[in-house]
Amino acid sequence: MAIFDKIGSVTKGMADKAGDMLEITKRNSKINEEKGKIAALKMKIGDYYWEQFQAGISLDDQVMALCGNINEAMAAIEGLELEIQQIKGVSQQPVAAAPANLTCANCGTAIPQGKKFCPECGSPVSNS
Repeated sequence: MAIFDKIGSVTKGMADKAGDMLEITKRNSKINEEKGKIAALKMKIGDYYWEQFQAGISLDDQVMALCGNINEAMAAIEGLELEIQQIKGVSQQPVAAAPANLTCANCGTAIPQGKKFCPECGSPVSNS
């Protein structure tokens, strides 16, 4: 009968480990849910600061620089989308030369026409 006791003990141990693994999996799932909540909240923080930046509100230097980087990336996307349209033949007319750039009064960086903020420092553009 000792063999059956041994088998029963091993089976109980395996069942206990399976139960533990199930509990660990549940906890890991809850951890991932909380991480998802954190990521969503961080995105909301970013959206808040982006709206502040677009409204012309001065933010700390690091946030202003990051927002300027976003503006640069958006300008690059616009240019690439135009190139895609040209490749597809959507625009059969040659693209007109870009209008002269403005210069940022704060840092001297060239600012493409139509932009409201300097892509380098994030300062609002003065059209005067």
